[in-house]
Order: sequence, then C-alpha cells, then structure tokens
Amino acid sequence: MEEPIQALQDADRNKEIKVIILSGEGKSFCAGGDLDTMLQLADPSVVNQYMQAASKLTKVLSDRRRGFAD
Repeated sequence: MEEPIQALQDADRNKEIKVIILSGEGKSFCAGGDLDTMLQLADPSVVNQYMQAASKLTKVLSDRRRGFAD
C-alpha cells in the first residue's frame, strides 16, 4: 500500500504530469477499497495515509473505468 502513496506524491510533484488517472485490473473498476486486502494489512493506518495523500493532491485525480460504472 505504500507504493500507491509514493506514486501519487511523485506524480503530483512531476511538472510534466497534468492529470493523475487511476485504473484497476480485471473486467470492472470499483472506487471502493478491496476489503479483504485492507484486512490483511500489517498497519491499517496506511489506508488513511493513502486517503490523506489523495486529498492533498494539487492535480486533477480521475479514474479510468471498464465495466460497471455505478
């Protein structure tokens, strides 16, 4: 979970990047978290750290969806 946090921060600092687009694997994308993965984290506070990092971005954050878009 630390890698996505660092990737967001790196992209935000990179002056050549104008928009940050999140995408996922598989046939559909869900904006919610994978609860099974979150329950297996050694330090659950990293989920909060990720949300804080995302909320502090100075660039547009969007998603690329495949499949369901509810």
